[in-house]
Amino acid sequence: MVIVSCSVPDCNFTTDDVSEALAIALLANHGLAHSAPQQSGPVNASRGPKLERPKVDVGISTEDWHMFLRRWEVFKTGSGINDASASLQLFQCAGVTLGDSLLKSDPNAASRPLADLLKAMRDLAVIPVAIGVLRTELLQLHQERDEQFRAFAARVRGKADTCDFHTSCSCGESVDYTDNVIKDVLLCGMYDPDIRREVLGVHNILKMTVNEVTALVENKEMARNALPSSVMSGISTFKRQSQKSSVLPPRPSTPYTEDQTRQATCPDCKQLYRLFSEGARGWNKKPHKVCINCYRVRRRERRIPGSTPPSTQSIHAVETNPVSQITSLQADKQQPTHNTIVLDHHIFTAGEWKRARLRAHPMIPIRISIDKSPRKPLAKWHNAHAEVSAIADTGAQSDLWSLADFLAQGFSRTDLYPVSLGLSAANRSPISIEGAFFCQD
Repeated sequence: MVIVSCSVPDCNFTTDDVSEALAIALLANHGLAHSAPQQSGPVNASRGPKLERPKVDVGISTEDWHMFLRRWEVFKTGSGINDASASLQLFQCAGVTLGDSLLKSDPNAASRPLADLLKAMRDLAVIPVAIGVLRTELLQLHQERDEQFRAFAARVRGKADTCDFHTSCSCGESVDYTDNVIKDVLLCGMYDPDIRREVLGVHNILKMTVNEVTALVENKEMARNALPSSVMSGISTFKRQSQKSSVLPPRPSTPYTEDQTRQATCPDCKQLYRLFSEGARGWNKKPHKVCINCYRVRRRERRIPGSTPPSTQSIHAVETNPVSQITSLQADKQQPTHNTIVLDHHIFTAGEWKRARLRAHPMIPIRISIDKSPRKPLAKWHNAHAEVSAIADTGAQSDLWSLADFLAQGFSRTDLYPVSLGLSAANRSPISIEGAFFCQD
């Protein structure tokens, strides 16, 4: 029996007390461990997919440049780029315009140190903006209606990184107070007033970190979205009960094929029309009651209050007595035959209707004389004149005079100049304009 030891330095392997042949076999088997190649990493380590190279070009903001720097660090670490080739790899991230500008300013830009190349790229790519403008934009940020609070916090963080919130301490060190400004913007820019009121009342809210404030507001938003108000819950329950109690199934958005060709007689014009038609918003769910022409006539009737039902052919609103702001002194006008009901003006205030006194429009007496030739400064004025009371123009009115009163004052139609003017009354009735005249008062 023999005991054999390994001859490799720093190896403590020895065989057991066995026969000579067995000891030789054990020693040969142990020698295979020393002859196998040593692996520094994991045996089955697999390489990940190729990372996408970040790109940057001219005309970007400071916030976009900071985002590019973060992507560049991720790409550099994930791709295993060393310091020797970092400048060449960074130059490949520049766009066509930025790359040409770098080579024009420095032909050896790709071989410069990494810090110098980054500074040169920033000077050519970033649009310079004053710090005061950036800080003003940061303070004006607000959370949108459907925006999550974490997304709003990320937007505020990206803008705050460009504002350079640093100051020098009395000890000579630089102090960064970016997080304090971010918390102030987040607390002021919350969209929901109820959540903002609750968060502002939290004890030591100003001592919390930005992540803690974000998590606090997110929890309240999730509770608000998960538990709707009692009114909405009641409406939803009523709708569900109404849907369950209905016997007939809901009608499809598109009518059946046989319904698309159904026709009926219009009750107004006695002509055939289709019960269903397809428009810009699709097919109508309920059948039409009248034809399209009669529907338009009825719609005009609803828009003009107090109008009489017109014929089915056309509708014309004609004003029998044109509206006039200039009243004549004639007192022999015909009175309306129907009884007039005078309704005083009332205002609903303090829970009841109260009668209100309204002052009439201010009136002014004027004397009108017509100029026969207004384009000639030495022309004589017409002998006829009129003394009338007119309403002072408030800026939202037009001076009109009825033709009958105009002729009654001694003027004639030849004194009128033809004009192309269309006016409508308050009830949308057209007012026919016979002409205009030049006058002095």
